[in-house]
Amino acid sequence: MREVDHPAAARAVADGRPRFGRIPGAVPGILNAARISIPLALFGALVAESLVTRTGISHAMTIATTTFDYTRLWADVVAVTVTVIVLYEIVALLHERARRRFSA
Repeated sequence: MREVDHPAAARAVADGRPRFGRIPGAVPGILNAARISIPLALFGALVAESLVTRTGISHAMTIATTTFDYTRLWADVVAVTVTVIVLYEIVALLHERARRRFSA
């Protein structure tokens, strides 16, 4: 283990120099977790929207199903799927850039 120079660490806090040395190394992990959680978060938002409100895309999907408007239903499904894929890919791109920059 490396010995820590406590007075130097205290001065670093006092004079405003960067104090969080491990944060850049954590960025790829944080973005990877965000990338994995995007589909589940959107699914949870759709379920909550369906149960709590009577507006939004999940309600539109319910109405389309009960009125046998399958064209609208599939359009809504495609819209949700494309949204998830776009958000996933944006975060995946950010993750890859952060991994290249901050990983050893």
